[in-house]
Amino acid sequence: MAVKTKKDYYETLGVDRKASPEAVKRAYRAKAKQSHPDAGGSPEEFKQIAKAYETLSDEKSREHYDRTGEELPPQGIVKETLASLLPMAFMQQHPGRWLCHKLSTLREEANQAVRQCEQGLETCRSNLLAFQVRNMKTKNKEGLEFISVALEAELAKAEAQMAKTKYMAGVYTECLEMINDLWQREGTRAW
Repeated sequence: MAVKTKKDYYETLGVDRKASPEAVKRAYRAKAKQSHPDAGGSPEEFKQIAKAYETLSDEKSREHYDRTGEELPPQGIVKETLASLLPMAFMQQHPGRWLCHKLSTLREEANQAVRQCEQGLETCRSNLLAFQVRNMKTKNKEGLEFISVALEAELAKAEAQMAKTKYMAGVYTECLEMINDLWQREGTRAW
């Protein structure tokens, strides 16, 4: 099964990872001009170029992308996640501590689930390949094809779930950064 990978944003814009913000902007303008749908370009390619520029032109988003290979979660999701935890946090004696602990725990659980899923997927792919090789000469091609296709479909579902879990780990990290920033700004670690 071919694993779907998204294109690297630096490759999309045709710039080096150490490119200056000005170089990123120049590359974006040139690529956007070429691929704009009004100029006969592909709308999908234009969206990819715009998304790459959006991520690489913002210092915080670029730093996050360089560190994780993922886009920074939208602030709406971060705030929604944080808002869902606030009522419970403010029932505690030290809401800030509780919130930081809860978010750290959720992030670690998500990261652990991703690691376990990655290991399981790797094992499953390896076993599927071995199964296919062992049964290459089988007369029951239809059965072999059914098993291969069904398992690949299940692997794709597991990969999608793993991507969601990985995304949520990023959301929890952003929530922690927001809380820590507020905590530092307030000048007290008692809230």
